[in-house]
Amino acid sequence: MSQLSANKPRVYGFLSGPGAINNLPIKASTEIWLGSVVGMTAGYARQLVSGDVFGGFADQHINNDIATDGAKTVPVKQSGLIELTITGVAVTDIDAPVYASDGDTFTLTAGANTYIGKVHRYVSSNTAIVSYAVSYP
Repeated sequence: MSQLSANKPRVYGFLSGPGAINNLPIKASTEIWLGSVVGMTAGYARQLVSGDVFGGFADQHINNDIATDGAKTVPVKQSGLIELTITGVAVTDIDAPVYASDGDTFTLTAGANTYIGKVHRYVSSNTAIVSYAVSYP
């Protein structure tokens, strides 16, 4: 796994408007880094773990070092365009589904991974712009 252990500013773009920002309550004793994919587990945010519900991309570094769920919140970008490193992405992968296996690992393989969006534009070897939007059931 490749969870973030430091801030990772990302290149964002927006489909329309400034992008949706939401503040999500953080799981107890959890640190979320700027740029991390955020996953939801039992109603609380954390760096995404395979199978979590996609919550967006962290817009700040927040450390909920308190042993209480929801003691702090993290602002997340919940829709837009983002440049990501995706192993094996090619120019022919436009509109291909993109999945995350943790806070900083992206793939075109579904498996047990979490769906986060689609390839919007190929940039270069292993790099693409991804169109993403949170869609809670």
